[in-house]
Amino acid sequence: MKILKRLLFVFVIAVIGFGFYVFAMEFDIFGQPPDLPETVNTPIDDQYYDQTAKSVIHLVHIFTNGEQIITANASAVIIYADDEYYYAVTNYHVLVMDDYETDTLKVRDYLNNEYDAVSLVDTQLLEIASESYDLGLIKFPKSNIIPAVEYSNLTLSEGMQVHSIGYPGGVRSLTTGEYRGRAIMNKFPFFMIEHSSEINHGSSGGALLDRNGRLLGINAAGMFSSNDEFLTGYAIPYEKVLEYIDLFIKQ
Repeated sequence: MKILKRLLFVFVIAVIGFGFYVFAMEFDIFGQPPDLPETVNTPIDDQYYDQTAKSVIHLVHIFTNGEQIITANASAVIIYADDEYYYAVTNYHVLVMDDYETDTLKVRDYLNNEYDAVSLVDTQLLEIASESYDLGLIKFPKSNIIPAVEYSNLTLSEGMQVHSIGYPGGVRSLTTGEYRGRAIMNKFPFFMIEHSSEINHGSSGGALLDRNGRLLGINAAGMFSSNDEFLTGYAIPYEKVLEYIDLFIKQ
């Protein structure tokens, strides 16, 4: 299988000094149907965070445009379950790519079980809202017991310890950093959480957690140097995630 081109910087939205703001999604372009990338569920040393990490899943999205095929690696967070399905939130830019159609959308849980997933962004109104929030909701069949994430009840203060969990490169990772404050990014109509907990390409849709392992936000973008070194991360606050999910309840 021949990879025609590997893209690491995706959707550059601003250049400031020596850094680039990018969405933290990773994808490859193929000239023929690819094998699905591997998921590696590395152990999380801290027992509590290992339990919390189970709600974060690996998302693999294959897009097609004629003979061109793109495989996107990203992350998602389970937020709810009913009798038949799990529901997970990820970033809109993970689910939609201009001029491309979905060929395959799959998720893998912490036990490497694979599921066919379906995007619930299926009306014009939801698409407009999803693009504005850069969030998207998916569902997949319920089988194994996977915990849904809990939401933080802490008041954020500068220097507070935070953690990122996601699947950069298809490998589950937990990183630790600090809350740096609220930031304005010209794509988003609300303040973002700025933090130093390292994320990378493939972390889009992953979880930003407080020191108790509860959800602070959904990682969406990062600032990287011209040498692709991580500088700072940005997450969508969980309050905006709940606001977004409420749109589906009202539909």
